[in-house]
Amino acid sequence: MTLDPVLSMDFSQTLEARGDGGVSSRRSDGVLRVLLVCALAMLGACGPGGERERVVGEAWVGPSTVQIRKELNLRSPVSATLQHDERVDLIARRRRFVKVRAANGVEGWTDSRLLLSAQARAEFQALEERAAKAPALGQATVLDTLSAHTAPYRQAPAYYQIAPKKTVQVIAHQRVDRVKWDPPPLLEENAFKPRVLHKQKEPPRVPPPPPGPPPPVPEDWLLLSGYTQDHLPEEKPNEPPPTPPVMDDWTLVRAEDGRSGWVLDRLLYSSIPDEVAQYAERARIVAYFDIGTVHDRQADVTKTVWLWAAQSAGARDREFDSLRIFNWSTRHHRYETSWIERGIWGAGPVALVVKSGAVTGFTTCVVEKGGRTMKRDYALQNYRARVAARAAAEPAAPWYVPMVRKPATTAQPETEAPAPSLWQRLVGRFNRLRAGSLR
Repeated sequence: MTLDPVLSMDFSQTLEARGDGGVSSRRSDGVLRVLLVCALAMLGACGPGGERERVVGEAWVGPSTVQIRKELNLRSPVSATLQHDERVDLIARRRRFVKVRAANGVEGWTDSRLLLSAQARAEFQALEERAAKAPALGQATVLDTLSAHTAPYRQAPAYYQIAPKKTVQVIAHQRVDRVKWDPPPLLEENAFKPRVLHKQKEPPRVPPPPPGPPPPVPEDWLLLSGYTQDHLPEEKPNEPPPTPPVMDDWTLVRAEDGRSGWVLDRLLYSSIPDEVAQYAERARIVAYFDIGTVHDRQADVTKTVWLWAAQSAGARDREFDSLRIFNWSTRHHRYETSWIERGIWGAGPVALVVKSGAVTGFTTCVVEKGGRTMKRDYALQNYRARVAARAAAEPAAPWYVPMVRKPATTAQPETEAPAPSLWQRLVGRFNRLRAGSLR
């Protein structure tokens, strides 16, 4: 930026006119320099990027990629493409859409449901750390591209995709209501509204008249209400039964690179062989393990001995309701059941007990009679299981707790406005004099 020649000449003439060489000339020179710097700063602030909107919050990108747009319109050009777990500043809001500012200063609009708050991000990171340490309950195959979500909801952010024909490890199962993904708001309702103090209403000088007597009840009030009987029934006839909620079964999986996410259970195909899975009898296999091998000399094949935990259609409120071991029969050359336990209330995952490289048993938590949760230790002998020990245990912590939206906060009580100043009292008195209401 260059100064105007006339302005420069005026500055030179002013300095020459005050050419006494004294202290006043040096002071004037310093004051002019300060004024010049201030003017340049003010001119720079008046530019298109001088004033920025204030930051009212922060969030992190949930999906793998998010496109932000310059305006709140689908036809608006894309400002930038943000990556998963990238931090952004929140600077504006319109309904459920927010305006964000990326780390490089680019601003744009996006859907608030695609962003994670600090609490949601911390909970998801804790879920990933827990899933990384948890033992796998089996493996499953993905036949088509499958999105892994940060929460067991269809509209939750999908932060990575599993390629077709990839194998993932099954970590846990969760059953939740099929409801719309509605996370808590990223900003408070009054984030952009300054608090305004309202003056309390003065009670009326003349009290209102008392209410009159209520009108009498008409004689045909039952007919007016829709009842044809001469008395009020306890229940309305032909009232339809309440509709049960629709539930979705979700599975927490761990990919080859260690990332974990929620996927729909019906889109996974268990990797257990079909010659064993055919005995499921429409039950859901929630976990399966390789506990040994059997060599069939006549057929010259080596077969795996399997242990599984299954959940029948009528036991969706528990982890599993049956345990079963399948052994290979060297006589009939097929899989047969060597041990089974039905009608149990599984309350925790199944974990193998391995000693010297061989599986010697397994443990799980079961709800017994009286509602007590007990940890059972099963010992294996000839691929048959028996309960070796019982001990009281706490139920396993759920992998995901469904969100419960807090009810809308009640309106804050109106606080009394500060006492009026002397000028306000004089203006009020003058207005009352003009209106002729001075008393």
